[in-house]
Amino acid sequence: MEQEQPNRGRLPVRRGRGQGRRRGRGPRGRGMRAVDVRQQQEQRRRERRERIRVMVENMDEGAMRGLLRNIAERQPGLLLDMWELQPRAEGPGYQVQPPWCTCGKCQEMPTVEEQLCCAGGQDNCLSEELEMNALVLDPGVLDLALRTIHDMFGAHANPEPNRSTRHAAYRQFIMWQYGRMGQHNRQIIPSCCVTKIRMTYPSPNGNYTGFRPGRLV
Repeated sequence: MEQEQPNRGRLPVRRGRGQGRRRGRGPRGRGMRAVDVRQQQEQRRRERRERIRVMVENMDEGAMRGLLRNIAERQPGLLLDMWELQPRAEGPGYQVQPPWCTCGKCQEMPTVEEQLCCAGGQDNCLSEELEMNALVLDPGVLDLALRTIHDMFGAHANPEPNRSTRHAAYRQFIMWQYGRMGQHNRQIIPSCCVTKIRMTYPSPNGNYTGFRPGRLV
């Protein structure tokens, strides 16, 4: 009969907490959690887009215009870039390119003398120059110009703020391109630049004065 040999010099094998199979802690567990996080992020993005879509669809015209004005104040460059991406023949305010336009930015004008293009071509339109934004469209520059006009001529603020701002932008454009002009020495602003000014500072009812030969600019 065989006798069991004593286990000399060896300790009994014990399984502790640090040994054995780990559950949910390996690379597979981490990968599944990462997938879950991505799915949750995508779900939140879809919910946010849907919430924005519903919000926009339920907006009335006044609320939408107010929202666009707020965006224009905080991110004017973004709004102008998005506006430029819109198809030319679609949406309010856009028309088919007139035959006399060569830059692709003009709109049809009410009088023959106002049907003037900058003639810079599609890649060099005057309305897209950096100086146009810095000297003609910048809100701070126009505010200072209006303050100067009010101080010199005692003019009162217009009930429609954008109207005064548009006229100040027209004056800034003339000074930038032609210098100081007298009452009987008028210059026509190209349609593309007029359109850019009106897009930046629109009339709430879509009515614009247009060119007046005897008006001081």
